[in-house]
Amino acid sequence: MSKKPVLGIVGLSDGDLEVHEQLKGVVQDQVDAIAAALRASGQVEVIEAKKLVNSVRSAKEQAEYLRDQGVDGTILSYGVFAFPNFSAIVAQNGKGPFLLAANLNPDWPGMVAMLAAGGALNHLGIRHFRASGDVKEPEVLET
Repeated sequence: MSKKPVLGIVGLSDGDLEVHEQLKGVVQDQVDAIAAALRASGQVEVIEAKKLVNSVRSAKEQAEYLRDQGVDGTILSYGVFAFPNFSAIVAQNGKGPFLLAANLNPDWPGMVAMLAAGGALNHLGIRHFRASGDVKEPEVLET
């Protein structure tokens, strides 16, 4: 019997503390939806970061936490706009491969954050994958 892959997931938020406090529920909801869908699939184990990323320090800490848990890869979840440098720090200190994931929610710019983060990772030469859409839809989950 083979061991299931272990995926880490971290939610990235706005770097302004006041804005983060207002939007952290949106970010956490996105993380929760992805984690629940992956667990329900039965194909992987999921380890969630201890807290949402909203600073350089928390990006490094949460990336190291997931890496130290022995994950086989890391999902970066975007529910709202997040500073692209946070994603770069997660990728530089965490365990790849990296999947950038955003819901297509017109009320929040998570997709913009994912695209900006992808550009930052491309600039740094960090290979990654991207997925967007509602994780409850099978074609999005299977991406």
